[in-house]
Amino acid sequence: MKALIISAHRYDFADKETGRQIRSTSIYYTIEPRDKQLDTKGADPIKGSGPVELFEQIGAVPGLYDLDVEPVQRNGAVTLRVVGARSLAGATAPATAPAQVAVGAGR
Repeated sequence: MKALIISAHRYDFADKETGRQIRSTSIYYTIEPRDKQLDTKGADPIKGSGPVELFEQIGAVPGLYDLDVEPVQRNGAVTLRVVGARSLAGATAPATAPAQVAVGAGR
């Protein structure tokens, strides 16, 4: 799935209640909107998570990537877990690329 990754964070900590080690990567990304609705512009960021190794597969951010995802059932709903990322450097950005958005506006 082609996506624009806008941030990536690696986590490695012990759960306070169980003491279990938590290691993962969290990303925010956007995909090109499927429906071009008259009352909608752009695309909302999507939060994804994956294995800690995913962080090492992500280079420049923001950047275009081909994401590998797998369905995961959680709390009765199916979500997507990001399990891999390959850079698409030089690819055409979706219409929601940050170059069209004032980054840091309002800060």
